[in-house]
Amino acid sequence: MTPSLYICILFLVVGNSLGLPRVKRQDSVLGRKRVCGKIADLAFVIDSSRSIGETEFKRELDFVREVLQEFELGRDKTRVAIVSFSNVVNTEFNFNQFSNEDEILNAVSRIIYAAGPATVTYRALNQTRRGVFTPGVGDRPGVPNVVIVVTDGGTNPGRVDPYTKDVGKARTLAEADELKVMGCHVFSIGVGPHIDPSELMGIASKPEEKYYLQVDNFDKLNTRALTEMVAYRACEVQDPPPEPLCEASPTDIVFILDKSTSLRTMTNYMEELNFVKGVIDNLAIGPDHSQVSVITFSTESKFEFPFKRYQDKESLKRAVMRLPWSKGDTYTNLALKDMLDLAFAPKSGARTGVAKIGVIVTDGASTNPYKTEEMAERIHRIRNINMFAIGVGDAFNKDELAMIASEPASKHVFEVKDVQALSSITGLFTGRFCRPVTPRPTPRPTPAPIKDCRYRDLDVVFLLDKSTSLQTQTNFNKELVFVNDFLDEIDIDSGSAQVAVMTFSDDPKVEFPLNRYNSRFGVEQGLLGVKYTYGNTYTDRAIKTLVDDVLRIQSGARPGVMKVVIIVTDGKSTDPYSLADQTARLHRMSATVFAIGVGEAIDQSELRMMASESDNVFMVDDLNALQNIRIQLASRVCGNDRNSIPLDRFRLGPRV
Repeated sequence: MTPSLYICILFLVVGNSLGLPRVKRQDSVLGRKRVCGKIADLAFVIDSSRSIGETEFKRELDFVREVLQEFELGRDKTRVAIVSFSNVVNTEFNFNQFSNEDEILNAVSRIIYAAGPATVTYRALNQTRRGVFTPGVGDRPGVPNVVIVVTDGGTNPGRVDPYTKDVGKARTLAEADELKVMGCHVFSIGVGPHIDPSELMGIASKPEEKYYLQVDNFDKLNTRALTEMVAYRACEVQDPPPEPLCEASPTDIVFILDKSTSLRTMTNYMEELNFVKGVIDNLAIGPDHSQVSVITFSTESKFEFPFKRYQDKESLKRAVMRLPWSKGDTYTNLALKDMLDLAFAPKSGARTGVAKIGVIVTDGASTNPYKTEEMAERIHRIRNINMFAIGVGDAFNKDELAMIASEPASKHVFEVKDVQALSSITGLFTGRFCRPVTPRPTPRPTPAPIKDCRYRDLDVVFLLDKSTSLQTQTNFNKELVFVNDFLDEIDIDSGSAQVAVMTFSDDPKVEFPLNRYNSRFGVEQGLLGVKYTYGNTYTDRAIKTLVDDVLRIQSGARPGVMKVVIIVTDGKSTDPYSLADQTARLHRMSATVFAIGVGEAIDQSELRMMASESDNVFMVDDLNALQNIRIQLASRVCGNDRNSIPLDRFRLGPRV
């Protein structure tokens, strides 16, 4: 299926002089000379704020009329919609409201000036994307979509939203990016001396010399040269040939589809399946590309098929379209559990080292919201699953979708007014995970020591602080995410590395020993079960348990294998004297100890005492900054020349 072509042209009218060449006009079928004889769905987004004034607003409407007369208008020709904005946003009319040129031009003339005290450009762009370019109001698939936004200044939330101007501007740029992700070509034109050039250039597509225009005032806005140029550029925009969006980005995607009674009909359920089919059309499917698995749910969850079942696009689409509908309640939690325990399991064909995407589509709130919250928490404890949530209709729980989705929710939660509108977000949704909203990190150069870590035998034990000072499970989860990400640097699946995790507050707890899991997936599942508890910081008790129990053969410790202990804490030990004694015992076992201090309450002398050497001490400002030291830590863990370390350093010492 060829993806629809979207051309969104945002003309935000700004303020310098503009030399405009004349363009050659074309003859229409009516004999009238027009710039554009092509078909488009053309939406104007026009500023109606107080700063413009009523006289200049009429000139703005004249500009709209003049541009429209360069197109052939009608139901089977170019369709038109208009959104106005100030402190409020109004859809003046949609694409399917008028059928001929006279009706459209007359409707433009009847638009009332609002003179509002704010300029909520971000809301206008959001309404254009979600309320105008949808099939239900006349947007046509396969027809270029053109948006022309006219404004005389920068975003100003005023008292409408609790934002500063800078925050409002950021939201405007984010909404413009949403349009561009849809494939929109965004033009910006600013009018007058009060524009924000950086905002306008951020809204515009590239190259700026084509998509960014500005004029001194509204008199210069409404000139034949400018209207012809606007129409000409809108008419001549071309997209590159479509290609699979994810061809170069292998991804394992699990779709979780609601099939509860509230869908009402099999036809509505089929719209969900058609949405999945549309996303698949934008993917390169195969064992070296993207793989898809599907779970459906109502009163019960059903794991419909694993990744490895269908490895070509056509058989996969046929399998999706054959999925049966069944009525029932909305036990979202059961489906999320199956995603974690079944779909992303290696035996189902889930791969290591590729992006993992979970997509839930639902039209209602969960029947068991508490269990759903618990499952969402489990998902987010392992950061390598990127969750998207799509709400259909008006009965879903927005807070629940935001809880399930990855952060930020603004980039991972979608809302559509009905199941028929799902098809309108296919390209936008696919673009979100194939062209991530945050740039993919630049592949790091892999120095020899880290690369060599894949071939090193390591027994790695993490000691994680879960004392009261962490305050919340969310904060503690950042430690677990750090552990999970560190797994990228070692090789568990081949048997080279083993991992154990301990936690401590008042008492230590061995969450799992070295010999519990022999795969990366197993360790990840083990991390999902680690809970936060309050208490003091008895680091000494954790180290005693580490020496007495965890670093022992019966717990999986291997003779002759390097022992690495990584301690993460955000405070001083409750019993520093005992800590000194237990640390001495640990060092006599010749383990290589790293100490990581988080925040301002740490005791640097304790960190240096616990670490094997001064270079093994790391300090970060907060839990979020743990990610900044992962590579450096891996270099320290794996960077030593193993041949220079005596083998007896790795032997287990006697109990003390």
